Amino acid sequence: MKIKNPCGHRVVVKLKKIEEVSKTGIILSQGNNLKREKYGVEEAIVVKLGRTAFKAFDDGEAWCEVGDLVAITKYSGKDYEDGEEIYRIINDDDIMAVLES
Repeated sequence: MKIKNPCGHRVVVKLKKIEEVSKTGIILSQGNNLKREKYGVEEAIVVKLGRTAFKAFDDGEAWCEVGDLVAITKYSGKDYEDGEEIYRIINDDDIMAVLES
């Protein structure tokens, strides 16, 4: 990954690929898009935290850490492509929940 550190209160996440498989083993990618459109939420894995991420909230303690699975708003941040991987740089307050893995 070419991103050294996100600036300020930003967080770098990698979108989780959700694949639906039919009973015969065919991957149904359209179902993913329909679910994401319906709920407006995406699952992502936290890759890097900015130096001041979460400092303006509550007691300044981060409510997630690198490696956590989180729910983020669908249209938050900007995508960054690094080879075949696509990362999204979002604001710390775009993280809506920490999910169970």
